Amino acid sequence: MAGTSVVRDRLDRDRVRYARRAVVEVLFGDRTGVVLFCGVLAFFVVTWRVGRFITDIELFGTMLVGLADGSLALGEVGDVGSIHPGMHRVDDTVYGRNYGQVVASLPAYWLVEMVGPAAFHWLVVVGWSGLVAVVAAAVGDHLGHRRAGVAVGATVGLVAAAVNAAEFPSVTVFASDAPFVALQVTTMVVAAVTAVTLYRLVARQSGPVLGVLAGSAVAVATPVGFWATVPKRHAFTAAFVVVALYALVRSREDTAGARLGQAGFRAVAYASAGLLTWVHAPEGFTLFLAVALVDLPTAPRNDRRTLAVIACGFALSLVPFFVTNYLISGTPVHPPRLLDRYTGQAQVVGNVGASAGGVEGGGAGSGGSSTNADGGWNPLAGLEPLLPTALFTFLQRGLFQYVDGVAVVGTDPGRLVTVFLRWGRHGYDPAGIFFGDGTNLSVLESMPIAAAVAVWPLRYGASAIRTRRREGFSVTTADAFAVVCSLLFVALYLPQLPVKLMITVRYIHPLYPLLLYAAVRQEWLRTALRTRTRFGLAGYAVTVLVGLPLAVAGLFVTSVTVGTAVRTFGLVALAAAGLVAASGLAGAFEAGDDRATATAAGLAAGVGTVFLLLTALVLMHYGPSALPAVDSVSGDVRFALLRNG
Repeated sequence: MAGTSVVRDRLDRDRVRYARRAVVEVLFGDRTGVVLFCGVLAFFVVTWRVGRFITDIELFGTMLVGLADGSLALGEVGDVGSIHPGMHRVDDTVYGRNYGQVVASLPAYWLVEMVGPAAFHWLVVVGWSGLVAVVAAAVGDHLGHRRAGVAVGATVGLVAAAVNAAEFPSVTVFASDAPFVALQVTTMVVAAVTAVTLYRLVARQSGPVLGVLAGSAVAVATPVGFWATVPKRHAFTAAFVVVALYALVRSREDTAGARLGQAGFRAVAYASAGLLTWVHAPEGFTLFLAVALVDLPTAPRNDRRTLAVIACGFALSLVPFFVTNYLISGTPVHPPRLLDRYTGQAQVVGNVGASAGGVEGGGAGSGGSSTNADGGWNPLAGLEPLLPTALFTFLQRGLFQYVDGVAVVGTDPGRLVTVFLRWGRHGYDPAGIFFGDGTNLSVLESMPIAAAVAVWPLRYGASAIRTRRREGFSVTTADAFAVVCSLLFVALYLPQLPVKLMITVRYIHPLYPLLLYAAVRQEWLRTALRTRTRFGLAGYAVTVLVGLPLAVAGLFVTSVTVGTAVRTFGLVALAAAGLVAASGLAGAFEAGDDRATATAAGLAAGVGTVFLLLTALVLMHYGPSALPAVDSVSGDVRFALLRNG
């Protein structure tokens, strides 16, 4: 009997160990992925402010409370209460939008309600200390000093917990904002999934070192980190795009021994588009187009069995979308975003002119922008009486949007400069705008490391001048997907840009992880970061440790407005981007230095981190910090700045 009990215990331990490995492999890839996830979450919590950065999220909080009570509707016309952008109506009933995002926040909301806001706030504080301890211990283990890492991690965690406990408010900041806390927690977790998935992708292609650098950078040095604490759809869109990219890469590998075969991974790519459709239908359709356009022509096989697996996975992912649509509009293919808008008025406000992209108001002003759907060149003009209503609507708000975006490139190329190079000012009404005067950052100003991608055509031509032959560049399925997906998202939204409530061109948010992936795909940058990793890390550390105090000191000395400060930061980011570009071009003429290239890349990433910390801790105080100690320090800085100004 004793022997049987020992065998049973051993089998139970083996099952637990196997289950643990399976969970880690599926969700994080490996132990490094777990540590990266913890580190990224810890960074997000430091920048986490509990509040309503954009007024649109007021709607999501109301929807979350209603869904927790089992209701999709917000109420009847005239009895809804507060009116927020994004409300829609069916007859006399008012509904919201982005139901997939809100449903995903239900577990966090139930947890907050179950333990209470105060206890949940303590869980966040203690949990953050635990995350820091785990990361410190893992770094020490990697450097060959496991005991020292554990000691440092435990010490830092205990000290952080003690300091936060000393500063803990008598009334938790979570007390009146439980729905928004749940929404923000969910968005941070989703953004961390983006970082881990990018790590897994790059690690498979270029090794674990570059994987960790890419996964970390996308969270702490790009706008992915900025929007991680803001419960908009953008974090979800980026996550599903990166998951689809990763799934396509895995579907082209030999999947022997993997938990999913090639067909299974292809199904995951399509399912990502289906689930994104539940969050935002036009973006889900855009992702589906990108996956289909790249996957079907390049697939190893398209036999009946494989296509059946893909179709089943895609169909299952669309079930929540269809069910939600049917319960709201009575038809499974009509999402709430295409219903009549509700503005609190008695009459129906038509939504016919709304774009597929769904650029709507936000912040303390109206952020909408006119589109060519309401005027201008329209190749579908005159076809409405000849086509079924459903087909015409699909063409007008679906496929035609991409055609319209391509047309804008030819008719108004200046928009590309504004969106991608230098945003500047556009004479917006300063009342209630994020940075006081309508200031936004372009893609390159938000992410200077993207210059590594922009410089590739020039480097390609320079290599031809130097050697009379062009550098080889093997285009993979992942590369093709990154290009097609980026072009489709730009085409979807370009007709509506610029919009004054953007901060970091958030409507094309998926481009940021895709651009980082494309940057790492550059052989010259990949080689420099792999062989001169310490120079890259040193450049990053010096930029953050010196740049952040200098930026704050500059605010003290100059007493400039927030908008002016951000525009100045944009120029600094462009200078950092110029260093990255110069290092890339120098390498094309054999004048490059891997140490200089790695340092420039680290500096550019550091500039991105400085922006995230500067805005979260100083410039954009829209609510209290989740960590009391952070709020205490940043509050003193802001008070001194206000007194000085």
